[in-house]
Amino acid sequence: MDCSDPEIRFDSSGRCSQCTQAETKRPAWMATDATRSPEFEATVARLRKARGSKPFDAMIGVSGGLDSGYALVSAVEAGLKVLAMHCDTGWNTRQSITNIQNLCSRLSVPLETTVIDWDSMRDAQRAFLLSGVPNCDIPQDHAIAATVNNAAATLGIRSFIAGGNWASESILPVAWGHDAQDFVHLRAIWRQFGDWRRARRFPIQSLFMRRIWQPYARGVNLWRILNDIRYDPAAAERRLQADFGWQSYGAKHCESMFTRIFQSVYLPMRFGIDKRRAHLASLIVSGLVNRQQALDELTVPPMTEDQAERDAAYLCEKLRFTPGDWARIISSPPKTHHDYTVGTLEPRLAALGKRWVEPYLKFRRSW
Repeated sequence: MDCSDPEIRFDSSGRCSQCTQAETKRPAWMATDATRSPEFEATVARLRKARGSKPFDAMIGVSGGLDSGYALVSAVEAGLKVLAMHCDTGWNTRQSITNIQNLCSRLSVPLETTVIDWDSMRDAQRAFLLSGVPNCDIPQDHAIAATVNNAAATLGIRSFIAGGNWASESILPVAWGHDAQDFVHLRAIWRQFGDWRRARRFPIQSLFMRRIWQPYARGVNLWRILNDIRYDPAAAERRLQADFGWQSYGAKHCESMFTRIFQSVYLPMRFGIDKRRAHLASLIVSGLVNRQQALDELTVPPMTEDQAERDAAYLCEKLRFTPGDWARIISSPPKTHHDYTVGTLEPRLAALGKRWVEPYLKFRRSW
């Protein structure tokens, strides 16, 4: 990590605050020699029991990326009956489509795909790029989460398995982004720089739905399965390639063309942010690579200049930007997310749920 994270601090030995914070979040069982957490089998048993007469134990979102792909394999090998859910935001690569189809076919897992209305997705992404904030991936991430939750509600599935994990994602500076589920922030930027009326065809998840209705009224629970196994992304990639014909994208989260351009072109050119730093720092903290290996990898640009120009041209064509528009987007003064309205009720609503709603529901169940 470096000072592209404005909040980073280094102690007298050169150790950064991001690494220190990441280590406090390390699952305790990982300090042992176990290959799985003590809760792994209990969680599998709980999901099976909660299924009842329904056809699936859980739903799992699949993007075509490494983490969600290995989470799917781990869930199936644990004996769970899962439904794979893919949200097509209009930016799939050919590799991602092939990877998803291969995994689901060879694991005999049913796959549901929802396609997001392209006009609304395009307008939202244009608005965020024009706003000048760092995390322009908010519309895509928000749509995916809302779509998966809506599908789970429709199908009556209460358990959701995600590929998010501590091993490769323990470090991500707050200043580099903002919560993609902040509906207030999404609406504020979309209204200012786009046509908010298009949101009628866009999957939205309000704060109440996320913090109260889903976890308490519907009893939805999330399991990050990769935090309960000894997860090594490099070993997982080799396994997926050998057993499922999985194709690598060359970098984390690049199964989406938009995310690839956002991470490898937009962030470095406009903010001087190389997200590989956070990904590699996470792997260092988890003991999967050493610092010198990470530094060596960072000496190579995230993509060549020619590739960056081709990707930028592709994005402009998809989002209907002219070359002049793109030049202004890249060269205009950077903004922070707090230059626009952000949601402030989330901590209070989360506290309300913990203090009042959760105890009340426990009392009702026991009664």
